[in-house]
Amino acid sequence: MRFSKSSKKKINNRTSKKKRSIRYYTGGREIPPKWKQYGHRTEAAYLEYIEEQRRQREIERRRERQINIVLIDVIIDCIRTLIMNPDQSERFEAYIRENIRIVNTREELNQMVDNFVNFAVTNLLYYDQRMLINRVLNAIQQERIAKSSANQPFGRLDILNIFDRVFRENIDRDAVRSGGRGKKKYNKRVTHNDKSNHR
Repeated sequence: MRFSKSSKKKINNRTSKKKRSIRYYTGGREIPPKWKQYGHRTEAAYLEYIEEQRRQREIERRRERQINIVLIDVIIDCIRTLIMNPDQSERFEAYIRENIRIVNTREELNQMVDNFVNFAVTNLLYYDQRMLINRVLNAIQQERIAKSSANQPFGRLDILNIFDRVFRENIDRDAVRSGGRGKKKYNKRVTHNDKSNHR
């Protein structure tokens, strides 16, 4: 059986490729271990680096949780939303984020919250705001002592009620100073927003 020149050439090419692949195949390029890929001198150094990264991520998660706990604290939240203007609130949150500590007990958390409140009162609030929050804090302290003496719980709702009461007292005080005009304006605003009064 005779082959054409083109057929012989194809057969020879297939044979030579097969020989080359058998002769030069070394099992593929060997990939270096990860610790070498990332520039570490030893595998132990790489494992230590991985563990440190894991510890840092855990610390950051705990730190973020601690920030959220402080930001939703009833006194901190009321100061930011009811007393401060947006610029003050933004600066207050930035200060909290920069100075947060991870604590393990309720006593430590309460002390940290007190420190943040003191910073806000001293450094961020205007005079009228400062007078208002001082009245709130004094009322909270008195109510807490009274409830403790009576063995009654003192919680978030009690603090919100104190904020509401002190705010209303402040409005009434301003109304007396302005000859009743401030109270009338406040009542008009509340009546306008209260749908139950639209009858």
